[in-house]
Amino acid sequence: MLGGLDELRRRLGWWMPVLVLLACSTPAVEALITLVPVLASRLDYPMDIEWMEGGALLHAHRLLRGEPLYPSPAQGFIPYPYPPGHYIGLALLSLFRTLDYDLGRALSLGFLILACGMLVHELMLHYQRTDEALVASLLAIGLIAVGYPVVGGWYDIIRNDSMALGLVVAAAAILGDGRASRTRVIVSALLLTAAVYTKQTNALFALWLCAFQLLRSWPRGLWLASVTGVACALLFLYAQLTTGGWFMTYIIVNLARHAVVTERARDAMVLFFEYAPYVVAIPVLIVLVGLARSLRARTVKWVGMFFTALPASLLPFMKMGGFLNNLMPMIVLVAPTIFFLVADVLVAMRRRHWAPAVPFAFAVIMFAAAGQLIASKPLAVDFFRISREQRQAALELNRIVSRLKGGVLIPSHPFLAVRNGEQTPQIHEMGYQDTLSAGTPGLDLGGFLARTPARWAILSGSEASYTTGFFHLAYERHSGLTLYVNMLTGYRSSPRLLMKRREPIHKRDPHIVFDFENGLDGWTTKGDAFAASKGYLSSWNPERGDAARGTAMSPPFEIDRDYLEIWIGGGMGRMTRIELIVDGQPAHATSGFNTGILTPVMWNVHDLRSQQARLYVIDEATDWFGHIILDSVTLFDR
Repeated sequence: MLGGLDELRRRLGWWMPVLVLLACSTPAVEALITLVPVLASRLDYPMDIEWMEGGALLHAHRLLRGEPLYPSPAQGFIPYPYPPGHYIGLALLSLFRTLDYDLGRALSLGFLILACGMLVHELMLHYQRTDEALVASLLAIGLIAVGYPVVGGWYDIIRNDSMALGLVVAAAAILGDGRASRTRVIVSALLLTAAVYTKQTNALFALWLCAFQLLRSWPRGLWLASVTGVACALLFLYAQLTTGGWFMTYIIVNLARHAVVTERARDAMVLFFEYAPYVVAIPVLIVLVGLARSLRARTVKWVGMFFTALPASLLPFMKMGGFLNNLMPMIVLVAPTIFFLVADVLVAMRRRHWAPAVPFAFAVIMFAAAGQLIASKPLAVDFFRISREQRQAALELNRIVSRLKGGVLIPSHPFLAVRNGEQTPQIHEMGYQDTLSAGTPGLDLGGFLARTPARWAILSGSEASYTTGFFHLAYERHSGLTLYVNMLTGYRSSPRLLMKRREPIHKRDPHIVFDFENGLDGWTTKGDAFAASKGYLSSWNPERGDAARGTAMSPPFEIDRDYLEIWIGGGMGRMTRIELIVDGQPAHATSGFNTGILTPVMWNVHDLRSQQARLYVIDEATDWFGHIILDSVTLFDR
């Protein structure tokens, strides 16, 4: 019997360690099995999952139509503040398949898979034992998978983040341990150039990799730095010349003018440490392998990539509008960095001829800890999964858009119009927000709307004040959309207001009732709002701002014509409203549209003719846009 047990141990002796190591990676496999169906459910969803997805596709659509990406702001279209790499990738891919949401998400997933594949390839080369390399690779990918909610479900979003990361990881992997051939160095340089022209922060990775290559082999380093630098400079010169200088304004100058909230760096690091508490082991492992003289070049390269990822992630996250997607480089690179260092510790132990059980025990402890960490972070993916109800609502929204005749503008979701055959030039709201916040002159949305032939517009109600104001000047409310198709991540936006182009109104025998040129003559006010009104009626208080509340009641006037027009601005909703009071009861009411641009509202008051009326202006709001503006009250016939 004992002989049989010894024989069993002898036969299982080689497999037992492998089985133990593979068991450590089980949570990683489970995480991947959980995540893949979620990504598959989103691939062909016919609507934006994130607010800016459609805008990215619109940029590619413009390329395919030969339209400029970085025109003068006066033309109407304002680009995103990014270089064109991602849009070029989308346009090239659309040569083989129609440009649509599924193609855009496939591109993002493809570059994420490229990044993961390159990291796995590097780990497999770095470990001395195949079983350890396999387990380390699975665990690294598993940790990346459980980072999906941390980055806001961004891995498959149609934005430049996954492509930018995939390109820099591929460029780093091609350099190997720094002894790459000249051909591989040139390929890496071209990938770095593409990466920089996909997202500006990739310039930090390019600098690090050039420094790494110079330290390993200065002739190859000079090749890498020279080819990358010359290629980037030539592309920049070409872009500047062909855009009349606007390229630099959009992707550099405007971003430099955006506000930076340094406190957000602390918030990002808190979130990062919650996701990757093991990051504190990186300096410890660096010291250990450094003392043992076992810190290999490939590890130095990836440690440098991780530390470069910190500013590359935090800087855009601290910018105005920064979101969780900006943290992708540090989230994706932290786990592989740990496993490169673990490999070097194992090499140090084996070089010193420690008992085989010691490095094996160390590997098991590290891998088991990683597996336990993955298991402790169950993927809460239901929020990111596309439900049947959401898909049906998105399909119905597409049908509504396709049935609109005469052209339609959708400034928050422009590709919704494009994919339904709309030929009217589209814009995206985000470009206007970026340019306005940077103070760049020359915007002329009003001129663009006057030139466009689109009969319809669909707003979400979440557009910026500037955009909202000009759209309400050119279009009037037609009906609300009962569908609720909201974003799953990022800025919340749901198409909900169908608007129709305003028809020219011929005002016959107009009678100006109030123009406020003489202040609030005859008006009665209560509260601390309306006190500073001059030239128009406004509840904004110079000292208390939106916190001021109050009411204003007009003197009585006779309704002696069929129509009453008022020009209104300020907040949207019942808390900031204007009522037409007849016989002590509101006959008509309206509110602002969350814009400081005054827009006209017209009431048919034919049935109230010859009666006395008052205007009652109410401000009960104290939050954002908690004020109301009124000017130019006119009665007229048509």
